[in-house]
Amino acid sequence: MVIRRALLNFALPDSCLHCHAPLLSGEPCLCPPCRSGLRLDPGLLTLTSLEDHPRTRLPMSADGPDAPATAVYAAPYDGAAATLIRALKFADRPDAAALLGSLTAKLLGMLLTRPERERALLVPLPLHRTRRRERGYDQTRLLAEEMAGTDGYRVARHLLRRIRPTRPQTRLTRPQR
Repeated sequence: MVIRRALLNFALPDSCLHCHAPLLSGEPCLCPPCRSGLRLDPGLLTLTSLEDHPRTRLPMSADGPDAPATAVYAAPYDGAAATLIRALKFADRPDAAALLGSLTAKLLGMLLTRPERERALLVPLPLHRTRRRERGYDQTRLLAEEMAGTDGYRVARHLLRRIRPTRPQTRLTRPQR
């Protein structure tokens, strides 16, 4: 995979994933203007719509067992952030994990105190082996490793195992996800 990317870059120099401007040698997958536009803009998603799903158990909130669970995102899914996510997952661009991992590590740095960050353990949800073989890498593991390199988080790479292949979420409706 790395050799394939190097050969492709030699034949066709890289361009910005978002605006397609030419990149200088050694620049990450976004040009400087697009990279500078990649801003941390966190938000919360309340997961109340999953409460009625019989196969979903939401984690207990600090506000009690009946409080809705929340998920935090580092930036809205639009612009260069959405481009990076799609490139990492669907366009054979594992190099996008560096920028996304850095952004996510900054978010955790805002949400957690230093002692909490030192105790934190990142647990990537693995791909099934067939999907990992198709893609050539596991994007959640790459993100966790980038976050570990950025802010020293520990990563438990083998704590979870995907035992059966599941349908890609892009083929599911929002309630099914």
